[in-house]
Amino acid sequence: MAIDEASLVSKCRSESKALTPKRLKILIALEQIGHAVTAYDLKSRLFQQAVDLNISTIYRVLNFWIEIGLIHKIESNNKYLICHDEHNNDLHVLQHCITCDLVLETCELSSQFQMPCTRSFSVNPSQVIEVKGQCSSCLNNVSQLSN
Repeated sequence: MAIDEASLVSKCRSESKALTPKRLKILIALEQIGHAVTAYDLKSRLFQQAVDLNISTIYRVLNFWIEIGLIHKIESNNKYLICHDEHNNDLHVLQHCITCDLVLETCELSSQFQMPCTRSFSVNPSQVIEVKGQCSSCLNNVSQLSN
């Protein structure tokens, strides 16, 4: 996802929110990193770019972007990842490799699921399902070692 500031402003306005410099810097840094990271890793990256934010600010901004639907929180390891889904579906499926810690968002899988809703239960919008397993690289490494 290439960060388009005009689209971000529009998205924030549609949610009655503002695109602040801190929010933009954190989103850009997360995109530049390109993989799932902790808030502390993000803080370190920002500090290297001469942006010194306290960790509570980073968590607040990350939660803001989660609410807007532009990033995901991976609950099992407390990491954050840019959302690459076109938001045609509220469900997001993340494949998490237990060997190398790679996390991939699979938009094609999310389109195959339909969340159950009943009168007694309403599904949280932008739901994330994490599926743990091994990526193809790690599977290939294991099969090469056993040969």
